[in-house]
Amino acid sequence: MDSFSINSSQNIKNNEASKPQISKGQILRLTVLKLVGANTYQVNIKGKIFNALFKNPPNMGKMNVEVLDTYPHLKLKVIEGSVGKTDSSVLKKFFVGLKKSNIIESLKKTDQLNLKNPDKTGVLKLLKDSGIFFETKLSQNQDVSGDLKLEALKQSDNQLTNNITRVQLMNLLAGVEQYFVFHSSDYDIDEGELIVKKNKGKYGFSVRILFTNIGEVIVHLIDRGSFVDVMVKSETDMKDEIESLSVEGIRVRFGQLEEGDFEEFALEKKAISALANFEVIA
Repeated sequence: MDSFSINSSQNIKNNEASKPQISKGQILRLTVLKLVGANTYQVNIKGKIFNALFKNPPNMGKMNVEVLDTYPHLKLKVIEGSVGKTDSSVLKKFFVGLKKSNIIESLKKTDQLNLKNPDKTGVLKLLKDSGIFFETKLSQNQDVSGDLKLEALKQSDNQLTNNITRVQLMNLLAGVEQYFVFHSSDYDIDEGELIVKKNKGKYGFSVRILFTNIGEVIVHLIDRGSFVDVMVKSETDMKDEIESLSVEGIRVRFGQLEEGDFEEFALEKKAISALANFEVIA
């Protein structure tokens, strides 16, 4: 961080009339708005405006802070690595040399992305705490305990923090609802990728799974309204096993996996392509 470190603290004078509900130990999203006096900056916390006294000049923009104390002043500690920058040149530099394979290798080292239960509840929990919703949770005053990005920030794990941020940016720039990676030691999944798409109010899912024993499998699930269409593609011929499955409300088909099937998961290419036009659309 340019102006202050994780060990630096700032005292923010609290306006009792407009004070939001804030408690010690809480993680907040703070936006530095403008300079209003000597060492004093106007900041936005949970929709309320405060005058903040900083020992060192802060960067303008958003940052994550931890509440150290609430009385007699609101005392906050900036979480290192959380200062937001939206300059397009910074974003482009962030993506230089981007290899999605490196991101996957980094993320699958954490046990938090180890899928224990491959059912709807297990997948949703994994997605919820994967770190990609961290800032959204903060802005909506939701519980962030157990969130992977929070843990990475607290541990000053810059590599993990940056790779989660890259996934968040890929989601934004590649035009998908959500994308995240996972693995599962219990189900022999060396690595997996999930893409959530939305079209005309209906959701679709594409999953790439690298099984330790049988290799690559890609699954497409599309909500057809009256039923769910499932296409399973694999390097291994599983046609008889797959198409013999009978589940009410689900139609399952099998197809041979082809090289072009992986293009959908090349989100880093789409993100870099979109970023090339960022100066024009920003």
